[in-house]
Amino acid sequence: MKFGIERLLAYINASADATGRGYQILAARSALVSGGLWGRGLGRGTAKLGALPMAHSDFIYAVIGEETGLLGALAVLALF
Repeated sequence: MKFGIERLLAYINASADATGRGYQILAARSALVSGGLWGRGLGRGTAKLGALPMAHSDFIYAVIGEETGLLGALAVLALF
């Protein structure tokens, strides 16, 4: 149970432990912001190459947001 509470607290205040539990959350946020409105283009995202350790599973939405931008991220939400 302790692990779940720590994970929730890391999500709420990721900057409190920026090099530990909050690292992936901050990296995902950075990837989403760098995508901007239109994105970098499919396959041109850089966060998946190292800054975002679990880009292929937990934080695939951050990679989608970086590559397709806000419009693509909203389209994925609409499809969901």
